[in-house]
Amino acid sequence: MKYIPTVGVFIVVVLCGSCGSGNRNTSAGRGGANSQANSGSSQTAVPATTPSPQPTPDPAEAVRKLTTDLGTALSQGNADQLEGLLSDGYVHINYLGQLVTKPDIVGGVRQGSVRFTSVNIEEVNVRVYGDAAVITANFIGTNAANGSRSEVQDRVTLVAAREGGDWRFVSGQTTPMHAVPQRGGGSSIGTSGAGQGGNGGIMGSGSGGTASGSGVRNGGTAGSGSSGQSGGNGKQ
Repeated sequence: MKYIPTVGVFIVVVLCGSCGSGNRNTSAGRGGANSQANSGSSQTAVPATTPSPQPTPDPAEAVRKLTTDLGTALSQGNADQLEGLLSDGYVHINYLGQLVTKPDIVGGVRQGSVRFTSVNIEEVNVRVYGDAAVITANFIGTNAANGSRSEVQDRVTLVAAREGGDWRFVSGQTTPMHAVPQRGGGSSIGTSGAGQGGNGGIMGSGSGGTASGSGVRNGGTAGSGSSGQSGGNGKQ
């Protein structure tokens, strides 16, 4: 009879030990699950980066830069830069109504028949119309073509167009800013006269010379030139 309680106590101890082990396993399982849950919740989601939109270039500023580059190319005699600023179909109208093409202008710069020692393009006004722009400005400079020097003061009107992604000049016209005498008695001073076949530049600047006869001025290839003496009846 004394043996039975011993067996019963042994069974109770075993069962209680199993219950404790089960509780520990359950707690461990719960702890691992909580640890995994906490680990997952600690990860912060990184938001997707949205690229900032690029600002749209101001076409008026691009055309202003084109005009500045034109003055730089002419003053430095840079034919390669000038070629990139003018459209292949560029046509310039000088004060005599003569048409001057891009090859005439670029070739003149390369050969020295179109040469400036200084160029200032002032009072630039730009009006943009979609892919085209109209520029008006004062062209002030010193022409040194063919070994002579003359001061140039012209009003210039230029037309630029967007070709692909770049702006280029497609047309231009120059008008002398100084007063031109209309009639005179005997002899008169022609404000624009190439005389002995002077050559001019893109902005209307001839090399100058002396003309005689009826007083009708003979201009250069592209422009106004220096003042030339004209004799005869003084007709302008």
